[in-house]
Amino acid sequence: MPQDGFSSPLFALLMYAVAIAVSTAILYLFPWTARSVEGEKGRRYETIDGLRGFLALGVFIHHSVITWFYYRSGAWRAPPSHLYNELGRGSVALFFMITAFLFWGKLLDGRAEMNWRRMYIGRLFRLYPLYLFMFLLVLVEVFALGGWTLHERIPRLVKRSIPWLMFTIPRASDLNGASDTGLLVAGVTWTLPYEWLFYIALPILGLIFARTKNGIAALFGGLTLVALFGCYAWRNPFDPNILLSFGGGIVAAYWIRRERLRALARGRIAAVLGILCLLLCFVFIQNPFAPIPIVLLSVFFLAVASGNDLFGALKARPVRWLGTISYSTYLLHGLVVWFFLRQAFVELQGRSFTLVCGLACACLVLLNSLTYLLIEKPGMELGRKADSRLGEILQSGRATAKARRT
Repeated sequence: MPQDGFSSPLFALLMYAVAIAVSTAILYLFPWTARSVEGEKGRRYETIDGLRGFLALGVFIHHSVITWFYYRSGAWRAPPSHLYNELGRGSVALFFMITAFLFWGKLLDGRAEMNWRRMYIGRLFRLYPLYLFMFLLVLVEVFALGGWTLHERIPRLVKRSIPWLMFTIPRASDLNGASDTGLLVAGVTWTLPYEWLFYIALPILGLIFARTKNGIAALFGGLTLVALFGCYAWRNPFDPNILLSFGGGIVAAYWIRRERLRALARGRIAAVLGILCLLLCFVFIQNPFAPIPIVLLSVFFLAVASGNDLFGALKARPVRWLGTISYSTYLLHGLVVWFFLRQAFVELQGRSFTLVCGLACACLVLLNSLTYLLIEKPGMELGRKADSRLGEILQSGRATAKARRT
C-alpha cells in the first residue's frame, strides 16, 4: 500500500463494518446481552452511547494507521491524512465533551444536593478495575519483551509503576528497561489526567458557575486541583486548547435543558448540519484541538446530545453495544494493535494489512465484550455497594455523635 493509501475512507468503513457485524453476532448469539442494552433505554442518553461506539473504534483505526507509518519511518506521529488523524484526536475531543456534558448535567440537576461521595466512588470503581487489568497486561508484555528477565531492581520497578497506577499522573515511565513502554497501549493514557482534572475541578467550577452550595466539596476539589497541577503540569503541561473541548459538553448540558433548543437540534436539518460540520473536520482539519474545529465538533455534539440519532445510525443496538464496551475498546486496543500489527504482521503490504486489521478489529470487539462483562460491570456493581456501605457507616457515625451530644 502506498503511503497515500490511507487518504481513502474505505479502510475506516471496512473496520466499522467488521465491528458492527461482530457486535450484531454477539447480540444474536447471546440474547441476554441484547436485553442488557435495551435495559439502559430511557435511563441513559442512547445517542451518546451510540456515539461512544463510533469514537472508540475511530481511535483504534487512527492507531492502526499510525502503526502502518511507524514501521516504515520509525516515528510515532499523526498520520498525514486529515480523516485518519481526526478519527483519533477528534474522537478524543468528543469523548471530553461527553464527560463534561454528563457530569455538568449532574451538577445542574443536583445543585446543592450533588452527592460528591457517590460521584467519586463511582468514577473510581468505573475506571480503575479495567485500568488495573490493562496495566497488568502491560507488565506481562514488558517482561515478555525482556525475555522474562528482571532488568532493573524491584524498588526501581515499583517506583516507576506508581505513575501508571495513578492513571499516569504524573507522566508514565518506561518499565523494566523497555523503551517507549507507553506505546504498548498506543499512548492512550495521556487523556486520563485530563479526565481527572475535570472531575476534581467540578466542585469548585460548580460553586462558581452552577451555584452549588457545597463549599466543603469545592474547597477539597480546589486543593486537590492545585496538587494535581503540582505533580503533573510541570512535566507535561495541560494544553488549554484540549481543555477547551470540555466547554463543548458544558454548553450542550445547558442547551438540552431548554426544550425548544433541544427540539430544534433533533430535526433532520440539525442532523445534516451536524454531519456537515463533522465532514468539514474530516476533510480540512489536521488538529481538532483548536477553536474553530472545537466549534464545529460542538455543533455536531449538540445534535447528538439533544437526542438526534443521525438518521438512526446511533440508535442501532449493535452500535449501542459498541458504545457500552467503548471504555474497554479505548484502553485495550493498543495492546491488540501491538499483538496483531507490530509483532506478528510487520511485513504486511496492501490488502493483507487490511485483512489483519479486520481480524484485529473483530478480536477487539470480542475481547472487550468479555472485559466489560467480567471486569467493568462487576466493578460498577462493587462501586455501588461500596458507596452504600460507606453511606451506612457515615450515617451510623453521625447518629452516634448526635446521641452523645444529647
